[in-house]
Amino acid sequence: MENGTVFDYRGSWCATGLISSWHSQWSVACADGIVYWDGKEELFWDGKKKEFWGKDPEEKNKINVNPIKNGGHTACIFEMFDAIEKGVRPQTDCRDNINSIKMVLKAIESSKIKKVVLL
Repeated sequence: MENGTVFDYRGSWCATGLISSWHSQWSVACADGIVYWDGKEELFWDGKKKEFWGKDPEEKNKINVNPIKNGGHTACIFEMFDAIEKGVRPQTDCRDNINSIKMVLKAIESSKIKKVVLL
């Protein structure tokens, strides 16, 4: 990213692990621990530093969140209309996807010539 932050995404339709909703399970690894989301409702964290661990090792460090009014596809539709009314781009605005396509094409080129290719 522009500020030097590295973002690594790995996804698979056939990954092994616990069964979850169609949203799947998410984890975000950070310098001080990992945040987990079960794909439905539960959000919790585990930390590397002692002060981040719960009192009971079996207890998950639950993160309380405000429930959202709408979820799934309904939330996307509501966000689209909200963006139109406010004159702002929604989070899922397609104009940024050109960068994803560039990245894929450059990765293919890089693998063919076996050299780093800049965007």
